[in-house]
Amino acid sequence: MHWAVLKGLNKIKGINIRVATYFLLKKLRITKMGRSRDIGRTFDSGAKKRAKQQKQEEFLKKQCGALNKFPGFNLNPIISASSFSIADGDINNDVILLSKNDSFQPLVVDLNDPAYWPQSMTHTTQMQIVERGPIRILDFVFPLQKKSGRKFSIAHYSKTMSNGEIVDRMWLVYSKTADRVFCFVCKLFEPTLNTSLANVGCDDWGHLSHLLKCHERNKHHYINIKKWIELKNRFSLSQTIDKEFLAAFDKEKRHWRGVLTRIIAVIKYLTKHSLAFRGKSDVIFTKNNGNFLGLMEMLSEFDTDIISIKEYFLTFINVHSTTGLNLSNTLKNQLDEYGLKLSNCRGQSYDNGSNMIGLYKGVQSRILQNSPRAFFVPYSAHSLNLVLRDSAKSSTKAITFFGYVGRIFNLFLASTHRWDIFKSHCNLYTVKQWSETRWESRINSVKAIRFQVKNVMHALSKILETSDDPITKSEALSLLNEVGSFEFLLSLIIWYELLTEVNIVSKNFQNPNMQLDVSTNMLKGLIVFLEKYRDNRFEKAMETAKQLAISIEIEPTFNEVRYRKKKRCFSYESVDETLQDPQQNFRTQYFLVILDSAIMSMSKRFNQINNFNSNFGFLYDISKLKTMPDDLQIRKHCQDLHIILTDGEDKDIDAVDLFEELLILREMVDNNMTALQTLKLVKHSLGSFSNVEVALRILLTIPIASAGAERSFSKLKLIKNFLRNSLSQFKLAGLALIAIESEIGDSLSLENILDTFAAQKARKKMF
Repeated sequence: MHWAVLKGLNKIKGINIRVATYFLLKKLRITKMGRSRDIGRTFDSGAKKRAKQQKQEEFLKKQCGALNKFPGFNLNPIISASSFSIADGDINNDVILLSKNDSFQPLVVDLNDPAYWPQSMTHTTQMQIVERGPIRILDFVFPLQKKSGRKFSIAHYSKTMSNGEIVDRMWLVYSKTADRVFCFVCKLFEPTLNTSLANVGCDDWGHLSHLLKCHERNKHHYINIKKWIELKNRFSLSQTIDKEFLAAFDKEKRHWRGVLTRIIAVIKYLTKHSLAFRGKSDVIFTKNNGNFLGLMEMLSEFDTDIISIKEYFLTFINVHSTTGLNLSNTLKNQLDEYGLKLSNCRGQSYDNGSNMIGLYKGVQSRILQNSPRAFFVPYSAHSLNLVLRDSAKSSTKAITFFGYVGRIFNLFLASTHRWDIFKSHCNLYTVKQWSETRWESRINSVKAIRFQVKNVMHALSKILETSDDPITKSEALSLLNEVGSFEFLLSLIIWYELLTEVNIVSKNFQNPNMQLDVSTNMLKGLIVFLEKYRDNRFEKAMETAKQLAISIEIEPTFNEVRYRKKKRCFSYESVDETLQDPQQNFRTQYFLVILDSAIMSMSKRFNQINNFNSNFGFLYDISKLKTMPDDLQIRKHCQDLHIILTDGEDKDIDAVDLFEELLILREMVDNNMTALQTLKLVKHSLGSFSNVEVALRILLTIPIASAGAERSFSKLKLIKNFLRNSLSQFKLAGLALIAIESEIGDSLSLENILDTFAAQKARKKMF
């Protein structure tokens, strides 16, 4: 019937298409409806609508997420429920229903463009963005704004510090499609943050510098940077939370497995070729340390480098005047020759000569006049030697004690026969000659007698019996009587304990990797030890000396001394009573004197370090800033540090920025983190803690000791010896540089020098 109607319509010429269409639909509707009440209806029934809706819902559920199965599929622009526009009202309702009930994840066009990032991202999407990292737009013509006539500049990708350093803003990214800039970390982890850089982007080019500076001080920005760094590190190491412990254990296990494998391989190689293992030195990374350690050093070149603080020798300078003025001028001229600006110096350290450390005419004071930020720190190890020297010379009994120790060494060393006697009786330690400048030698001298008193007495008795020389017999008898006295034994105990503690600190001060915060804590600990030893340890030293005396069959009592009675003048009414008790006299005239002298000398000689500690001390452990009762105290420390790091218009840090960075950083660092560990953490913060980084670098740059400079003179004696006494100054400095910095010399490439030399020689030849 339908075809008949259409055929009939085709026969009608000139009929209106609308009339024909209406006639057709009318005809179809009339033939379709079977009930009288359905005649004239223009919409579907309710049952049919529900069936149709159910069918569409089932279809949409099957198709949900189908596009995600296709890798690399991109849609432009972002598809969302609001972008659908369907004429049918029923289908429109279904789309709204789907957007409410189903977890529909919008598809991203370009992960490199933050403008297309969704407000809520899955962990997978975050990992994809972290893997790509911030994409920086450089080679692009940035469009001008119509209203302001301004545009984005790549200069905003970095910032200039107060000291002139340029810090890269790795977190700042630009969107071509939106013509806006975003904060990479805040947009990634906290897009709902109340700042335009974290959500919709910023296009206020006129105030962008101020907005970026304010955003950098935001606490949430620091936290998001930390999240990004942690996620990036975990991703690069393929770590998850539940695998971190096992991965760390496996890493440590592989490390020690590799170490043992290398050691066994070296041992097998040396044994196979019948080569010696040991050398003159048994310390790794030193010259002439043998085949075994040498091969281990060679293998270490292929392993991960060890980060450490280094100091380098430059040259020897011949000076004709050692005044502070001449030495300071020579130093400045030499730095100018190397192209080093004195204004960039942040630390200086010398030995404790008056021409070097003088407050008015010394080298350090003249350098400070030209560069106020070149903080002076005295040579700590040498200062400890001077402390012991002052203490040893503060009492007559102390001078006498070290005189006897030196005489014991001289007696045995003066003759090979006497030295053989000593070696036959004392096989644990040998007596050492002590030096006026190196107090480490004194502890070795005292140690040899402290643990071999009985054997030393037997050796002296043997010399007294076998010697025919009256001077030698008299000297041996005098030393035997002194060593056998209880006062000498007690002095031996006291000085050994004091020298041992001081020597531990002195050894650490000579370490090139020593940091100022660690050295300051060690000095404080040494002062506390001396104070406690003064107040509480005399009785314990007495008990130790008594046990030692009993073990060598000596009476543990002081010798009775008859004190001279002084005649009083007629007008002098007071009575000066001398202490009659030998023990109390020893304590007051000897024990307390040497300890009080040591404590006072340390307070005086390390005053410069204490002043430096008062300015930089709050940076030693930033986590302790949380315990400060008031933030105003932190602000004051920052302002004081800002003042001492300012020279005219030049400044290293900004007090306000440093204060705000510390308030955030103190919540992020672990407890008891050293300054070096904090610097390593800050170094990976993408410039977010730039002022803290500069302050910590200055703190860790300050030299603690100049032991390397003193040891260079030992190398000088080896180079300029009796056979090579006519070396020129230039040749001497060059040979010393090659000998002292041999590791750097081995790493230098000679290719450029060889090419230049070969080219010059080739030009002279006629072809």
